[in-house]
Amino acid sequence: MSLRADRNRSILPVTLCFVALWAFFQFAFPYHLALKERYVLFLSDATWLSTYFQKPAPLSYITGDWLTQFFLIPGAAALLVTALLFLFWDGIRFILKPLWSKHPALWALLPTAVLAFLILFPEVPLAVLTGACFFAWLFAAAAWATAASYLALVSSYFWAEMTFCS
Repeated sequence: MSLRADRNRSILPVTLCFVALWAFFQFAFPYHLALKERYVLFLSDATWLSTYFQKPAPLSYITGDWLTQFFLIPGAAALLVTALLFLFWDGIRFILKPLWSKHPALWALLPTAVLAFLILFPEVPLAVLTGACFFAWLFAAAAWATAASYLALVSSYFWAEMTFCS
């Protein structure tokens, strides 16, 4: 079987997963995402922005809180969350490509599913998802992606997120 046909076979289930994820956030979960917007106040004031640098991962917090203010627009919350999950999935797929030659797109769905599950909780900020996207693409940009460093990345990321969320 050609490489192109094999790639197309992996992309179809992934596309269906993201369409189903968008439909879930759009039709079954819209009010919970709007509730997230009520928890977050974002002001583009210098004094207010300086408070972000007292928290861990300030760039993730600033980006996540800025994106959360658009959750009141109908359809924007589902689109933003799905787009961020897609960016995270694509970064993880890029990392896994040299490690597993068989279906890295499908394997990258596992950590994406964990993040999609975490976003369901109203007390988990969007900064978790934006931080995961930054982290995945920062790691994907590095040329030293090996199996050992990937396992260290995943374990340290989820350890940091769990201590961050608690």
